[in-house]
Amino acid sequence: MDDMILRPSLFEWLSEVGEENDISEVVVGANETAGSTLGDVTLPNDCTAVLVRRDGEYKVPGPDTVIREGDRITLLGTTDAVEAAVESLR
Repeated sequence: MDDMILRPSLFEWLSEVGEENDISEVVVGANETAGSTLGDVTLPNDCTAVLVRRDGEYKVPGPDTVIREGDRITLLGTTDAVEAAVESLR
């Protein structure tokens, strides 16, 4: 209820999750993205990384955030874009 009142646009967007939009968390695997900065990783259009969880701490990432194997990255965007981003980060 608080989100609906305090963040009406986000609440409206979240109500469409599963239809057109998606939120997903992916654990970064041992791949070419580990060790890169978020700014160097090409995420699909219509997808953004909104949160990184590392060692039990949460951080809002920026382009200079270094991605490490085992990071949990929360992605927000259209369903197709989020699915593609999850596959590339695993």
